[in-house]
Amino acid sequence: MDARRLKRSEVARESGLNPTVVYDIFAGKSRPGRDHAIMLALGIGCTLRETQRLLRLDSVAELWCKDRRDAIVIWCIEHGMSRACTDDELYRLGERTLLGTNSLR
Repeated sequence: MDARRLKRSEVARESGLNPTVVYDIFAGKSRPGRDHAIMLALGIGCTLRETQRLLRLDSVAELWCKDRRDAIVIWCIEHGMSRACTDDELYRLGERTLLGTNSLR
């Protein structure tokens, strides 16, 4: 966040997470879980490598290119898409979105 000169409020807005959740995660009061960690990474604008490291630090599964949903998220990260655009791509391709449990299947 420091390198990108982002504030916690901006990360909360860009990630789509509740600001209280974001503040609790940064304060160490709670752990984000896999989808929230991905949403945080998208909100911060992390690279794929930084996203994988964030997931590892949270002790959850890294993004795996052989999983269809993960492959879509990887593609979105590599193309610099926002969390909202990533959710749009997931929804368009019939996968569960990050923000909700919507799916076309």
